[in-house]
Amino acid sequence: MRYRRFGQSDLVVSEVGFGTWTLVTDWWGRTDHPHAMITAALDAGINFIDTAPVYGTEGAGESILAPYLTVLIAAFAPLAGVIYLVTSTGWSAAERLVFAARSQPAG
Repeated sequence: MRYRRFGQSDLVVSEVGFGTWTLVTDWWGRTDHPHAMITAALDAGINFIDTAPVYGTEGAGESILAPYLTVLIAAFAPLAGVIYLVTSTGWSAAERLVFAARSQPAG
């Protein structure tokens, strides 16, 4: 895995991130084993995990991710590196869909 500095900060993150969107939707295929996906990402060296309330409903991504990371960190804290959790805010899928339905084509 390649890493780079995050913006102007001193944080060093993986160039590839893991988005929890993949845990809670079937847009790219069915997800039967979300914890296996998280493990594969961490094993690959990914330390940048993106989650947001808009990924699924009522915090579905966080509901899958949090207990798994809690167990992982408790079991392997001395051996584990740093994991950065990032989030997106201010965007509502429901509002976006309503807005798109009201939009008129140009011309």
